[in-house]
Amino acid sequence: MKKYLVVTLLFAFITATIVVADEKKEKPEFPSVDKIVKKMTPLKGFLSLYKKNEELYALVPSSKFNKPFLLAMTISSGVYGGMQWDHMMVYWQKQGKKLLLMRPDLRYRAEKTTMKNVVNRTFPATIIRAVPIIGKNGSNYLIDLAGIFKSDIAGLSAVAPFLIGGRLQLNPTLSSWNKVKVFPSNIELGVKLAFTGTKFTGDENFTDTTDPRRSYPLSVHFSLASIPSSGYKPRVADSRVGYFGVAVKDFSKKYNERNKFNRYINRWHLEKIDSSLELSPAKNPIIFYIEKTVPYRYRKHVKEGILEWNKAFEKIGIVDAVIVRQQTKTQFADLDPEDARYNFFRWTTNELGFAAGPSRVNPMTGQILDADIIFDDSMLRYAASSHNSMNNALALIKSDAKFSKMIERLGKLSPLKRLQHLIPQKEQIRLQHKQNLLSVMRKRNIPVCTHGEHKGQQLRLAYGMMRAAGKKDVPLAFIGQFIKEVTMHEVGHTLGLYHNFKGSSWLSIDKINSSDKPAATSGSVMDYNPINFAPKGTTQGNYLTTTLGPYDYWAIEYGYKQVKDAELQKIAMRCAEDGLSYGNDLYASIVDSDPFIFRWDLSSDHIAHAKQNMKLLQQLSNDILQRYVSKGEEFHPVRQAFDMLLAENAYSCIVVARSIGGQFLHWDHKGDPNARAPFVVVKAEEQRKALQFLNQTIFTSPNFSSEVLNHLAPGTWWHWGTNELDAIATYPVHDMVTAYQTLILFNLIEPMTLMRLSNSPLQVKKGEEIFTIADLLDGLTDGMWVELNAFDKEKKYSNSEPLISSFRRNLQQVYLSFWIYYLLDDEMQMPIPADAKSVALKNLSSLLEKIQNILENKDNLDSTSLAHLLKSKYHITEFIDE
Repeated sequence: MKKYLVVTLLFAFITATIVVADEKKEKPEFPSVDKIVKKMTPLKGFLSLYKKNEELYALVPSSKFNKPFLLAMTISSGVYGGMQWDHMMVYWQKQGKKLLLMRPDLRYRAEKTTMKNVVNRTFPATIIRAVPIIGKNGSNYLIDLAGIFKSDIAGLSAVAPFLIGGRLQLNPTLSSWNKVKVFPSNIELGVKLAFTGTKFTGDENFTDTTDPRRSYPLSVHFSLASIPSSGYKPRVADSRVGYFGVAVKDFSKKYNERNKFNRYINRWHLEKIDSSLELSPAKNPIIFYIEKTVPYRYRKHVKEGILEWNKAFEKIGIVDAVIVRQQTKTQFADLDPEDARYNFFRWTTNELGFAAGPSRVNPMTGQILDADIIFDDSMLRYAASSHNSMNNALALIKSDAKFSKMIERLGKLSPLKRLQHLIPQKEQIRLQHKQNLLSVMRKRNIPVCTHGEHKGQQLRLAYGMMRAAGKKDVPLAFIGQFIKEVTMHEVGHTLGLYHNFKGSSWLSIDKINSSDKPAATSGSVMDYNPINFAPKGTTQGNYLTTTLGPYDYWAIEYGYKQVKDAELQKIAMRCAEDGLSYGNDLYASIVDSDPFIFRWDLSSDHIAHAKQNMKLLQQLSNDILQRYVSKGEEFHPVRQAFDMLLAENAYSCIVVARSIGGQFLHWDHKGDPNARAPFVVVKAEEQRKALQFLNQTIFTSPNFSSEVLNHLAPGTWWHWGTNELDAIATYPVHDMVTAYQTLILFNLIEPMTLMRLSNSPLQVKKGEEIFTIADLLDGLTDGMWVELNAFDKEKKYSNSEPLISSFRRNLQQVYLSFWIYYLLDDEMQMPIPADAKSVALKNLSSLLEKIQNILENKDNLDSTSLAHLLKSKYHITEFIDE
């Protein structure tokens, strides 16, 4: 009996053990992949994908864990459709029952084992997304890709209000796949993201509030691609030549080394097939596909713009470095422009008037892996401006981040205060969303190129000129040159080149408009070169730069010539040669010091160019009614043209104003041939000429035709897709003129300019003439109050012939406000030099004395000038008496 009991118990134990083991076998850690994907369509490649309707799964083998690959994102529809948005190096990592998409912090590196561990521990990778493992086969793990790519991994929620236009939130449940392609080295995924909320419209509330649950699509394309290992050798960046680049802090360096960073330029892996040949075909040529969407009439000019760079590559021995292929309905038709393997030139209709040429690089080496160019069709629609009044004035401020911040600190003195109430709320919202978008792009290190935005306005100038010559339209040959130049600029970016805003200072305006007609009107196509318009009656050179400048050849030589490091330094040492001047975005603000590092300036003599522009603008203004409106048309285009001419006139003066307090910047290294000092103060004589020019132009009273002013009709269209409506019917001519004058006046006396003027006497060699704060403030005072010296005691002034015109009265009130509330009052808390305060007080005292002398003969004054002088006396006296 006991034996039987023991056997029974033993049998029961073994049975229970077997059952438990069976239960464990029946409940694996993860379900079988085969069962899950049984009814799904398999797609084999870089990763194995399985798709059924909106279900999309990926099988990630453990062999791919911790191995980096490229994740690239492109906005594939909507505003900025076709724009490369972001890219990053990522890898897979398993954590429990989840797969993590990790992004390493590649800014820090160490090659030595001990320091490498310390760096990795100090600067760990971040988790981009975590998704549950839903199945397993061996060492392969199945995940749902919706958790990654239908989320806001691209970070578009922050900019959806601008890209779509509304108050919106991402709704992953309504998002859908619109493209899934798998290849051996990459995967291409298209996602139509759904944003739910209210959209801006043309009604008075600016939103469609009928149904806040509506969803609006915004498509994003994701590329997951292997990173090629092709023996690419990074090239060291040099401050004398402008390239985009990557910077890595290297903890392997010795402690006594001054530079802790490795800086590499962005460039393609481009080499000769046979390095022994003086001229050799490229081993890995850069291939651009012109998308089939590009209009037929423009394809020739796009192709020419792309291939123009072959001239620079041939000079360093590489033939056919850049190749162009035309996509058609049959040729290359299956290539996706968003695919990270292909470089495309794309046509868009974003209604923004811009072009861009971003690229994607290996963040560890700077090797360019992919590049795309987008060209907005609306840039060429010059005849129908989408801008309403005031946009030109705002553009001068909003496009300049440094200057904008200065303007914001002015408070009630800001010229924007004169304009803000004139801008429809809808337009204010649109402009704010655009600024938010640009801010997000900069924070994500997405290069922002606004090269095309101002070009559209320049085409409107061309339109006015052609109309005067009896032509109904701008010739296609001119438009072709325009497209070619913009294309050259953007291709330069895709080759790695940064902006060079000093390139346009290479030639004088007389040389550009000489009978020689140089093809290169600028030292670089990487500048924002304006169209060169010569006034009627003078020699007209090339309107646009139609080929590369000397800087462009030099920059390509530095970036792509196959040489040893010692030879590379010899190339960079040529920086002081004629035509190789360089200055990028970092110091191109209105408030920065170098007058030649600027956008939309031209020639080595800014005053000569400004005089040419002003003569041209006057010619256009004289018969504006004939140039910009035809029989049977409404008169609103005249108002738009008038706005444009005012803005162009003011911009010419801003360019000249930057010479005052100016200092040329040079990046020469010690020991370079003909090395220049980093700072060279603009000659005092040139600064005096600039101030005299401003006093005789922008600060004087404009002479507008009453007929023109009576035809500045407001825009009245108010519906979706247009912002032509003007907030007020009557054109605010005084507000506009005073706003531009205020911009330039503030530019002359803003803190950075005054600081440089304070320092410059110490930087000029003994015996050389100097230009000081006193020279500036005294010169401004004399110029703005010249009527006080011209007062004739024997003359009886009237309101129709006043002592001081209405424009000058406004300007003089601005002057007083700046001298009292900005230079002398500490309320602004601006870093104003003590000398500026002293000179300003002296000027006010002298001004008060002159005003009092004139008021002794007040019976001879017109009533408005009298009131103006009494008010001026009151403000000065009130301040001084305090």
